[in-house]
Order: sequence, then structure tokens, then C-alpha cells
Amino acid sequence: MNCDDVRGEIELYALGAADETESRLIEEHLSRCPGCRQIERQCSLLLANLEPRQRSSKAGAELACRVLSVADCELRRARRQRRVRRFVVTAAPIAAVLLLASLIWLNRWSGGDGKVALSSVAQATTLWQKDNAIGMGLANSDDVVVDQGTVFFLAGESNRPVVTAVDADSGETKWQSDLVSCGCLETDGERLYCVALEADGDVSLAALDKQSGQLEWTFKAPGISRGLPQPSKPTIVGENRICWTCEDTVYAIDSRTSDEIWRRAFEGESYLSRAGAVADSIYTAGRHGIYCMDTESGQVRWQMPCRFYTWPGASPLIAAAGPDTLFVAAGSRDGRSLIQRIDVSTRECVWERLVPRAAHMYVDSAHVYIRCQDVLALNQATGSPVWSVEATGCSPITECDNKICFVDRTAEGRLVAVNQLTGRPAWHVSGLNSCNAFVRIGRQGYLMTNDSELLALAFD
Repeated sequence: MNCDDVRGEIELYALGAADETESRLIEEHLSRCPGCRQIERQCSLLLANLEPRQRSSKAGAELACRVLSVADCELRRARRQRRVRRFVVTAAPIAAVLLLASLIWLNRWSGGDGKVALSSVAQATTLWQKDNAIGMGLANSDDVVVDQGTVFFLAGESNRPVVTAVDADSGETKWQSDLVSCGCLETDGERLYCVALEADGDVSLAALDKQSGQLEWTFKAPGISRGLPQPSKPTIVGENRICWTCEDTVYAIDSRTSDEIWRRAFEGESYLSRAGAVADSIYTAGRHGIYCMDTESGQVRWQMPCRFYTWPGASPLIAAAGPDTLFVAAGSRDGRSLIQRIDVSTRECVWERLVPRAAHMYVDSAHVYIRCQDVLALNQATGSPVWSVEATGCSPITECDNKICFVDRTAEGRLVAVNQLTGRPAWHVSGLNSCNAFVRIGRQGYLMTNDSELLALAFD
């Protein structure tokens, strides 16, 4: 078995549902592939956290029996099909983690004296590091959020992924929540939002007090199926309002009380993108089209029929560039990604381009940047290629100081910054491997590495 084969079967293996021959082949591969071992470790960790908390409960036991009965049927079907398309019960975050894109990691950061050489004269100093950091590696979720001097991330506490807040300068822990979470972190300055894992295996949106970590509320999306819900991170929409997509539905929620303001379901959709907010409109994309809703009422203003192909754990990507321009990246029939520029004022597709399967998209005033295995820049006006940088991996693209930053997992790994206009290398930090985004605030940067460390770097 190669890495692709193992990643297609690893959920069944972690659940103990792979047959004997497959298990033996997977174990043989895991014995020599540290990247796939790390994936299996994450899968097992999240499965453990989704077990019922009260095993002696009669209701819990009955629920477990029903779940296992359904799961057994689905797993048999998955084995026959050799892939998991309709996974069951509590595996939503696991499948999203495992099936999204190339989550293979291990090489450990080695800083020696705490200095890491850059391609320029400058250096980066390690200010602090935190162990037991847990990265989900999802295009739709931020594993590290920095806000007003605090870094928020997931850490493993007794093998449970929980939200943790540390001081951005010192790394000193401010608080750690009791809430088991699968990430999708976002903040509006007052509250930190995350997707929480319920004891029954469902997911909900949770709000924590940013200063203390106390749970303020949870919003459980009604009618979540036992299939593969794909929750997004929430989108801040004006004052005291957030939008959240889960499965086929967009929810507008009062951020102070968790009261539902409106919801809009789109029949036949199961992997809606994160909501995008532009002026007085909310946008989302799914398998069958692009949708525009009124921010206040949720009423559908228009929809543009499209035929996209989505993969388990991978929702379409959406980004806005000004009030009239929307970019959507979604799957095509041949396994690549289709990038479209949409003029929302005329509801027309200005251009479209096929690229290798996209894991992340970032837009600035001139370009659309796509993270495939490589990093591509397209002209925003025409869609024509501007530059391409070879860079193995799947880390999201971020921007700082007019540079595009990402992680190249080639060899020992490195954090890379290139010129936005030309793609020419500006600097790099060697010895860093990650599937997560690099976040820079001023002279300091933060990166969650693939060996479960959160690093804080100071740049000269």
C-alpha cells in the first residue's frame, strides 16, 4: 500500500473495521511511514474523545447499540466500495481531518541555540514553544488565532483536544477550557467561537468568554444527520451577529445569546462552503450552485446553478474581493479544482480556470493565490497564471509585509515567504514542517508544527 491507499482506508482501520489483510498491509505501511502514523494517531485521538462519557447509562448504551448497528452496515458498504463516501456517527471531524489534503508530517524543528537562519541576513528567534498542540489542518478552519495579545489554539489535555489561550509574548497559559473541540476558531474581540464535539457525537457551535475561557453558550444545529456533517468556522457579520454553515444549512445567530435569527437550508447540498459576508449579502457555495442571501432576513436573493464535485471532508472555498467580486474554488469531474470569478452585480461568471486540487485560496487586490501541492498565483482580472512556486504540502497561504507565506514540506521542511507580484523567494526558515497556517503579528510569528508544537518566533 502507498500513502494514498492508506489514507483512503485509515478510518476503517482506526475503528477496527478493516479486514485482516487490509489491517496487515496498513500496519506494515505505518511501521515505515511517520507521516501516516501521525494521521492514524490523530484519528485514534479524536475517536477516543467521541466515546460516550457515561458508559453505565442505559440510554447511552441503547444509543451506542443503535449507532454501532448503523455503523456496521455502512462500514460493510464502505469496504465493498473501497472508500468512505457516506461515513456514519461520530466521525465527522475525523474524516474532515483525514480526507482533506495530504496531512503527512513528522520532521521535528531543530533550533539549536534558538536561532534559525533565513535566506536574508535577518534571523528568527524562538521566543517560546508549547507542546501537545493539536492541528486539524483544515482549509476551513484556523488552527491558531491571534487577537489582542493572546494566542488561541487546540491543545491535548489528557488526550482531549481543548481550546487553550496563552500570552502572545511569553507563552504563559491564561486559561484552558473543558470543552472538547475540533477547532474552526474565530473571534469577534469579545468571544472566541469554536466547533464543539458533543457527547452524542454531534457537533455544535460554542462561544467562550475570550478573557476567562468560560462557556457562554452552545448552538446545536437541529437535524444534523448521522452522516458526515461538515461544519465551517463562523463568519462575523456586523455587530452581534455571526453566520455558520453546517451540512446544507446557513444559520444567522445572535452572538450574545445564541438565539437563531434565521436559517436557510439548500436541499441537495451537504458540503456548503463557509459563509462569506459582503455588504448586506451572505454568500455560500455547494455542489449545485452559488447562493446569495439577504443578511438581515436570510431570504435568497439569487442563486447561480453550477455543477461542482465535492470530496468527503472538503467543502468549496469562497473569497470576496470588493463588493462585486466573488471567487469560488470547487471540485471538477476529473478531480481537479475549478476556480471561478463571479460578478455578483450581473450574476455572471467572468472567467474560470482548472487547477490541481486546491486546499486553500487567498485573494488580495491583484491576485488569487491557490494552494495545491504547489502555490499558484492567478491574475484576478483575467484568471491567467502569473507565477507558480514548487512547494510540497497543504499549509494555507497567509500574507504579511507584502509577502505570501506558506510551508514547503520538501526534505526537512521550511517556512517560505515569496514576493506577491513575482513569486520570487524573499526569505525562508529551514527545519519547519507544518500543514497549518503561519500567522504573523508585527515582528512575531506563530506556527503549529507537525510534531505537535506551537512555536512563537521573533523576527529581526
